[in-house]
Amino acid sequence: EWLAAGQITPVEHNVYSYLPGYIESAFVHLGALTLAPLDRGLVAGDGWRLLACQGLHAGLVVATAWITARATTRLALRADITEPIARWSGAVAGCLALATPWAVVTGSLAYNEAGVNAMLAGVLLVCAQERMSPVSRGALVGLLVGVACGFKPTAMFFVGVPAGLLLIVATPRARKTLVPALAAGAVVGLVTLAPWLVRNALHGGNPVFPFASDLLGSAHWTGEQLARYQSAHTFDGSVADRLRTLLWSSPTAAPGSPAVERFRGLANPQWGLLPVLTLGSIVVLLLSRTRLHITGFLLAACLLAQVVAWLAFTHLQSRFLLPLLPLGAAVVGLAISRLRTLAGDRPDGRGGVALLAGFVVAAQSVFVIGIYASQQGGNAGIGLPVYPAAFTDREVEDPYLSAAGWCNTRPLDGGLVLLVGDSTPLYFGPGVVYHTTYDTSPLGELLRETPADAAAIARGLRAQGIGWVLVNDSELRRL
Repeated sequence: EWLAAGQITPVEHNVYSYLPGYIESAFVHLGALTLAPLDRGLVAGDGWRLLACQGLHAGLVVATAWITARATTRLALRADITEPIARWSGAVAGCLALATPWAVVTGSLAYNEAGVNAMLAGVLLVCAQERMSPVSRGALVGLLVGVACGFKPTAMFFVGVPAGLLLIVATPRARKTLVPALAAGAVVGLVTLAPWLVRNALHGGNPVFPFASDLLGSAHWTGEQLARYQSAHTFDGSVADRLRTLLWSSPTAAPGSPAVERFRGLANPQWGLLPVLTLGSIVVLLLSRTRLHITGFLLAACLLAQVVAWLAFTHLQSRFLLPLLPLGAAVVGLAISRLRTLAGDRPDGRGGVALLAGFVVAAQSVFVIGIYASQQGGNAGIGLPVYPAAFTDREVEDPYLSAAGWCNTRPLDGGLVLLVGDSTPLYFGPGVVYHTTYDTSPLGELLRETPADAAAIARGLRAQGIGWVLVNDSELRRL
């Protein structure tokens, strides 16, 4: 829609267009740079532009691992670890950042989580540098936090708070250096988010809509819509329920539901061994009588802040914990460097630590392979031959392969198609009307006015140019 409109702007039938959307904006620019036809956008032809968006996000996963490895190496060097061992610790951290199933699952999508992690890894690297002026360090941290929040607003807590802790520790205590560093970070971060803030303020009056609506206004939404959105993005359970969700299974999940729904915290199989490895590594660092003790305490405080933010400010989805990944991987890498240093030059010690490092990476990789191999009833690659063209080409042999296939082969003179339940019209061609579950529904409004008069509802839809209603029953049931 943004590509076809020629501008990145809020659209009132999709509340998610009011979020910062910096990674989605990057996808729009990919389409513009490759001269995508406006009527088909990213799925034109065989959909190679859409696959490029996935490739961009996958590249951010690799960048996260690379930067995490470099940051871990720098932290080890600052703690007086020898350079060969420091580089080894960085390699372990980078491999863990790549080999964690959640990173692979989300990283293979045209998504936004890897952008947040890449920025957080960048913050860690900036704060690990020794020769940098306080203002420059603060400005760089502010830029990275601002971009992370542009990728995903929850980064305000998951990246912003750890970044503040890291910046304070990395900056000399004198007020004349710490205050300018923090001020530079705040100003640059605000400027980085300014395009989103100004855009929303001009469109609906609330620069952070749909957040802070009680204070800054609810734009075009009614009170009912706002209440529905807020209830779907909060967790009503007790503190005990929250802790149980973090450490084991969700009390609200139905029996027999998939593991990803039951285990929404650190017990989710997609985390593999990382939570256990991170906790054990924190103990190793805190027991160290070297400069690694301070680094371990700082990183533990950052991880704790992220967990508290997840418990207090989110609706407890496991993927919201993904910013734990760069910090957790760095902690494990540093613990490996500590154990390797303790082993000294003894062959048996060096061999044992090397074996441990290899086991850590290999065991985490087993989770990736095992989870992937179990998908689709053990036939995980069944979807590999299916490209976007199978859903979008008008020449497709079986037009009923999907609802989008039918929609893209129908005569366009029959009126618009209203999607009910489905709010992801990417594969549908021109002539589709949709809305999210929180936004105003053309059908819903008519049902309110004349709930028992089907003919009047049909006339109302046709008056809006709608000739078809396409119902996604499974999505309605999920909602």
